[in-house]
Amino acid sequence: MKPLRSLLPLLAIFAQPVFAQHEDSAGSKDHPLLNRYPDSRIVEYAKNYDAVEFAVAKNPDGTEKR
Repeated sequence: MKPLRSLLPLLAIFAQPVFAQHEDSAGSKDHPLLNRYPDSRIVEYAKNYDAVEFAVAKNPDGTEKR
């Protein structure tokens, strides 16, 4: 059991470059007003929101203005 404990830190050191090579997810981009943390990557991206349209006024012809 003791040799395994001494190998774990070594494995962690060699595994880091594998994780550091991620590219940003396809279709993702930074918000123009927010900066990203140094060395950070976008690993998951999905447009996940519900848009709702509702009337805000009426046009002169009686139809709803959206």
